[in-house]
Amino acid sequence: MVFTGFKEKAAHNIYKMGILLGGLLLLIICIMNILVLGPSIAGMYNYSTYATFKRINLGGLFERVEIVIALVFFIGVVTKVSICLLATCKGVSKLFNFNDYKVIVFPMGVSMVILSITFYDSLMDVPFFALHLWPYYSFLFQVILPIIIFIASELHIKLKNQPMKSNNKV
Repeated sequence: MVFTGFKEKAAHNIYKMGILLGGLLLLIICIMNILVLGPSIAGMYNYSTYATFKRINLGGLFERVEIVIALVFFIGVVTKVSICLLATCKGVSKLFNFNDYKVIVFPMGVSMVILSITFYDSLMDVPFFALHLWPYYSFLFQVILPIIIFIASELHIKLKNQPMKSNNKV
């Protein structure tokens, strides 16, 4: 949904190279976390990279580097939410045949904020929601809606390819 605007083959190659480099960077960071913290402690932390960089102290000159990691995490979250919002807006605009997806970005963003406040009172509610409520939501979004969309698209294709009948008799 996000990268549908790629017209050139070079853009696809750049995207694939970015995916490859990102995966390589994640592998290096995971290996670094395991080497610094150990496998049991690295597996215990939710944010083991933050814990790894928290331990860096080079003679008082180079310390408190974890703020950079926190900033990188924040930028990552903002980027992820922005991409999800963009994909959602493009999908909804295609679903309702809007000419441009930009007219629904603000309403969808506001709806997203309201839903996030409604679902979670605090960060401690996230595990409860994930364990007890999400299976019902995920069944709707991952099974029911794709089946409905598939059936609707098949009907649309059949109706589009069906020859027009005319009542003109010669």
